[in-house]
Amino acid sequence: MNNEDVRRAMIAHFGAARAAELFAAMEANPPGHWMHEASGVLRPVIEAYLYGRVMNDAEISIMRRYLYQWMTRGTWDAPAELTDSIKDIRTREDLDGWLHKALDLGIDPL
Repeated sequence: MNNEDVRRAMIAHFGAARAAELFAAMEANPPGHWMHEASGVLRPVIEAYLYGRVMNDAEISIMRRYLYQWMTRGTWDAPAELTDSIKDIRTREDLDGWLHKALDLGIDPL
C-alpha cells in the first residue's frame, strides 16, 4: 500500500480536512515505536488492535504503514518475505498472522 492508498483510506474514514491534518503529522513525524508517536494517529489504532476492537480500512492501512516502517528502520536483519508480506494485510486476522510470524523471528513491533 502506498501513501496515496493510505491518504484515500484516511479521507474515507476521517473526512478530507482531518485526514489532511493527520497525514501531514504522520509525514512530518513518522512513528518509531508506537508508544513514542506524537501525531495522535497511531496510538488509537494500536489500542484498537490490542483491545480487540473492530478496525476499519483506514486503521488497517495505518497499521500496515507502521509495521512497514518498523521493519525497515529496525536494527535487525528483517527477512524480506516478512517485510514484503505487510502489503497483503487487509484484516485483523491478517494482522494476527503477520504478528505471529514476526514474533516467531524475535521481532515485536507492539
